[in-house]
Parts: sequence; C-alpha cells; structure tokens
Amino acid sequence: MLDSSVKGPPTVYLNHLYLVPDPSTFSGIGHSEFLRKEFAGFSAGTVRAEGNDTWSGMYLMGKRTYLEFLKANPSGKQKEGDYGIGFGVEEEGGLARVAALLRVGTRGQVKRHLRKRKVGDREVPWFRTVDVRYDRKQNYYSRMADSSNLWVMEYLRSYMEEFKPPNPNPGGGSNARAISRERYNAPSFSGERLFEDVTGVELALNRRKSTHFVGELRALGYEIRTSGEQRVCTGPDVTLTIAPETHESSGIKVIRMSLLRWMGHRQVYRFGARSTLTLAGRAAIWRF
Repeated sequence: MLDSSVKGPPTVYLNHLYLVPDPSTFSGIGHSEFLRKEFAGFSAGTVRAEGNDTWSGMYLMGKRTYLEFLKANPSGKQKEGDYGIGFGVEEEGGLARVAALLRVGTRGQVKRHLRKRKVGDREVPWFRTVDVRYDRKQNYYSRMADSSNLWVMEYLRSYMEEFKPPNPNPGGGSNARAISRERYNAPSFSGERLFEDVTGVELALNRRKSTHFVGELRALGYEIRTSGEQRVCTGPDVTLTIAPETHESSGIKVIRMSLLRWMGHRQVYRFGARSTLTLAGRAAIWRF
C-alpha cells in the first residue's frame, strides 16, 4: 500500500537567468527606449545582500521568468561572459527534495545556502538555494570552470508576505500562491508590454560543464536527448540546448522568449556591436 504522505519529486521551473555582456551590449541595453518603455517591465539598480555582498544590474521582468544583465567588473565577481541559470520550486519544502535528488543523481557536493537581502537597515531572509559543486575549494561566490552554473531556489513565505502582496484578483492563477514566481514578479511585470516569458536558452559549454549541466537537469526530471553534437534538455515550459564550446562561442548565446501580443511584422533591435533582439509573431530571439 502506497504511503500518501510521501511526496513525489517537485516540479522544477526556470526562474531567471543572468548574463554579463560585453560593455557595448550592456550600454546598449541600458540606453534602449524600446526595452524600457515597450518590451518589458524594466528596472535598474543595486542589490545589497547579506554581509557586504552587492551587485548592480538591469532587470527585464516577465510573467514568471526574468532576465538579469550585470555589468562586467574584471576586478570583482562579474567578468564578461559570465552567466548563471536559476531554477525554482513553487511549493514549500520542495527544495529539500531537490537536494535529495541531486545527491542521488550527481557526483558532486550538494550545498544549501540561505540568501538574505538588506532592506533599509535590516537583513531580511529572501530565498534558499541548492547547487552542486565539483571541487572542495569551490564556494558560493566563485564557481570553478567545470561548474554547471545552475542552481535551484525556493522563495521564503516570510519574504513574500512582507514584500510581495498577492494579487487581490488572481483569477484562479498561480499569482496568489505563497512562493510562486508569478507572485514574485507581479509588482514589476507589465501585461501592457511585450515580454511574457523565457522559453529557451542556447549555450556553448566545454565538455565538463556540459556533462555536469545535463546530469543535474536529468536528476531534476528534465528529459534529455541528443541531436547531433547538441544536448537538448526539456522541462516545464522551457528547453535548454547545449552545443560544444569553441574559441568564438562560449556561455549563453541565445535566449528565446514568448510574447504577449502578435507582432505583425519582423522587428530587429541591436544593442552594441554583437547583440540583436528579433521579434516575429509571438516569439522573440535574443542573440549574444
């Protein structure tokens, strides 16, 4: 007889991704009137976390996912080309089950971390994370070259209740749920603009990174298939495609997004010398 008190694996969704673009792309994004006023809920600022940890970036908010662009700082943590992909659970306690899945499904060390955020003169618990490390010297802030650069997070109910009030008219959607991505994004998301959500990410990774990335996603329940030299990882509402790294291509190369409205004709926007955002139909493709 099955024990109904034992929960199955939690659903692990894409939460957000960050990217440290080249300076001309970063400047182009920051000065784009289209991104600020038409494409997405846009904000820029500095986040102060626990201790003296801070970072400055620009944020494009979708309904359930968002994009974070950080400024390159060669003397600090953020270097051009750095990236990270955050996944998340939307049920309390789900992160503990994620940690168990990763312990069984990978050969790395599974680490948990409580992230706090400074609000005024307070340090407020914000969310918990789990990630896998493959070297004993690796720490939360400095990932080794063969790390997957992905983590899974769970927002804290206490943070949501204080800083993310639920939509009074959720219409039965997930916005009212205690720790959902939709509730977290709601204050900055604009349904009058174009960006809905990230639906795909294409990366170029070296062999070790690729192996770890795929192994972690497989442990989290993502479907993995091979297409030529590419590995295709499919999960809830998102597909991540990994190609071999080359001298010319490394890290996040393409972000695919859904749009809230149909674009009657193809539109292309350029940011700096390397990056283009193409909108057509109900989709957008951002190349770096």
